[in-house]
Amino acid sequence: MSKKTLLAPLLMLMLLIPACGRGSTPASQATAAAPAEAASAATEPANTPTLRLDCIASNPQCQALKIAGDDAYRFPDNSASPFSGFADPSIRKDPLSDTLWLSYSWPNYHIDQSQRTPGVDIHLAKSTDGGLSWSFVKSLWPSTALANPADPSQQGYLENEVSNLLPVPDGSQVTWYAARLSYFLPGGGGGAKPLVSSFQLRLFKAGSPEALSDAPYSVLGSDITSAGWGVTQNLQSLSPDLKAVAFWNEPALYFDGGRLYLLAVGFAYDSQGAVMSKNGVFVFSTDPAGAPTTWRSPTVRNSR
Repeated sequence: MSKKTLLAPLLMLMLLIPACGRGSTPASQATAAAPAEAASAATEPANTPTLRLDCIASNPQCQALKIAGDDAYRFPDNSASPFSGFADPSIRKDPLSDTLWLSYSWPNYHIDQSQRTPGVDIHLAKSTDGGLSWSFVKSLWPSTALANPADPSQQGYLENEVSNLLPVPDGSQVTWYAARLSYFLPGGGGGAKPLVSSFQLRLFKAGSPEALSDAPYSVLGSDITSAGWGVTQNLQSLSPDLKAVAFWNEPALYFDGGRLYLLAVGFAYDSQGAVMSKNGVFVFSTDPAGAPTTWRSPTVRNSR
């Protein structure tokens, strides 16, 4: 996750979903592929011009994203914070109106006496003029203080970032799905590091973007995810190709043919540390009928 303020609304238009079919190789035991529409959408004509912007402070073409009612985090004394801004944007249009919805990470600090522990909340904003202006709606998922379920004696914070929104119309109704990364960060100041055993993806389902805050959700993990986090499904168990995956990140959603597709980056580790050559982007699918806790993912595709 970037720690810098997004410098141009243009950056928010770089959606991840169309890339899911590009250069894909089926995993063993895969029974379904990502939608063909995604693959075709990812291929641009050869003569399409490429727009390049060097978004430094002196470039007048790049204007900072402003959200009415929401500012970058500042310390209690109003001094600038090195961990602040708007990051990890996900932008979607309401299928039944002209409203655009934006979820984004909001870096901040939890301050306890003289200690500063990084925090990451997910905020929600909307635009009714095609993205020319934005207004803050709510803190969709704030980082919250809690005891580590795997070790109740350890206090810290549940952090949330890299959210992804997805509206799916059905007649006059719209179902909103969302995905996010969550993990536990022990308290104790800026030197604290997230516990890899707490990394999890959460999938939500609600009738509106605002309702996602309190919506039911499923918890997707890996072999190393602590049982205390209530994992609904271990994605790593779905294919031998996922054996090296330690944890999941960067979730993105797509819907086609009655199935909900999840893209996720699998990060691989061994006894020596990260194994970049085994990292991959994987596509899962499920029938999203009923509550998220009932969903299962019978298909997987490797897009490494």
